[in-house]
Amino acid sequence: MNWLGTGLSNIGCVRTTNQDSYIVNNDLGLWVVADGMGSHQDSAVASQMAVESINQFLQDHVPSAANSLFPNWPSKLQKAITHASSAILAKSKTQASLEGIGTTLVLAYLPPSPSKDLYIAHAGDSRAYLLRDTSLTPLTRDHTLLEDHIQSGLLPPSTPSNHKFGHILTKAVGIEASIDVDCSRHILDDMDKILLCTDGLMKMLDDQAILDICLHSRTHTSQALCEALIEAALQHGGRDNVTVVLIQRE
Repeated sequence: MNWLGTGLSNIGCVRTTNQDSYIVNNDLGLWVVADGMGSHQDSAVASQMAVESINQFLQDHVPSAANSLFPNWPSKLQKAITHASSAILAKSKTQASLEGIGTTLVLAYLPPSPSKDLYIAHAGDSRAYLLRDTSLTPLTRDHTLLEDHIQSGLLPPSTPSNHKFGHILTKAVGIEASIDVDCSRHILDDMDKILLCTDGLMKMLDDQAILDICLHSRTHTSQALCEALIEAALQHGGRDNVTVVLIQRE
């Protein structure tokens, strides 16, 4: 049995372009979701560059890392995302229309080993969740002014993610050549599911609504669950692009 991911993206009900990008590389054990920043018309360039750059970087560097006795996977993921950030920044300087492009990013990576160690790395407000049994647990903390205010006690934890401060990112890929990303390690159970998503999902659905859909669709295929999550986001307004990637053992 292998861990396999399924992805789906939708432009939503309001936007005229889709600034989200994702990549599913089941052979490499890499899944990435990115969301171009704000309303910049070329933000899709940043998100697409990010997922492609990280995928290529790891394809080029994982073999040597796998051969080492104790690979430092968080460092490897940090280098991959920094590589993407540098590439986007360099691209933004080639055309005036690309100035200021950037992207949020969340990735899940399963190293080439018999262990069940999952690594999550992210920058911005695209999220990763763990669905285990009947619980949905966030594996990331948004890099937004809203989250900073919640952590400092200026706003209550119940403040919805569509609060005005939720749109102000404190970290993103492509703004600077160097970026310090958050990376965490998790040990998976065979029945776990990992959900990666852009904020187009969380703006329309809170965590309980996401969990209810996942539990209701537990016996469905990964594709059907992705479709159900996106359809629910659209039914609740679809005010942004929405992208989901679901990873489970099959």
